[in-house]
Amino acid sequence: FFQAEDGIRDSSVTGVQTCALPIFLEIGCGTGRFIICLAQDFPDLQIEGSDISEQSIAIAKAGVALRKLTNVTLYSNNLLKLAPLQSQYDYIFLEGVLHYLPKKCEKEILQRLSALLSPGGVLLIGVPNKRFYLHTLTNVLTYPLQFWHRCYERSYFGEQLAASFQQAGLNKIEYEGAAIKHGLRRSGFPWANLAQKGWSGFLPQWNKRYGFYLFVKGEK
Repeated sequence: FFQAEDGIRDSSVTGVQTCALPIFLEIGCGTGRFIICLAQDFPDLQIEGSDISEQSIAIAKAGVALRKLTNVTLYSNNLLKLAPLQSQYDYIFLEGVLHYLPKKCEKEILQRLSALLSPGGVLLIGVPNKRFYLHTLTNVLTYPLQFWHRCYERSYFGEQLAASFQQAGLNKIEYEGAAIKHGLRRSGFPWANLAQKGWSGFLPQWNKRYGFYLFVKGEK
């Protein structure tokens, strides 16, 4: 889950530990790579994971059963027709989801997610960062040809998505980039492996602004 995995996990837990009975929802949980780690680290956290793929949910359920986790509920669901199990959540997390959905639905989706948050609840969304210019250029060049799956990934400026968060009624909005190594590999950069030697660690501020992934967080 990228180089930023531990940071995301720490941020997630910090956001929900203040809740009396914290309820965490990940939309687009895939095979459960993130929520299984979270459930293991924080057994008192009530966790729900949903994904449009029934096959992915089946794999995630197998992973939960293998580890005998009792605080995870998984189900198949479509974000465009969202039917969550709870009326409110203390934390909602989406990574690798919003930028694949129709742009015209974005405003409505953010409003619905905001409405599902409890007072003080947190929404965290991960999308491609438009300031990771190598990926942005790849999108521009490959979009007319429609032969590379990355061509339909929208990317965002932090201030752009922050404004959408604000319109959805969220406050205390923060954003930063991450996962330079992942972006270099995905863009076919020939020296991407240099990042494995700690190359990006020398420029943390550069990573926060120009990293491949952009994480935006807002509170209800």
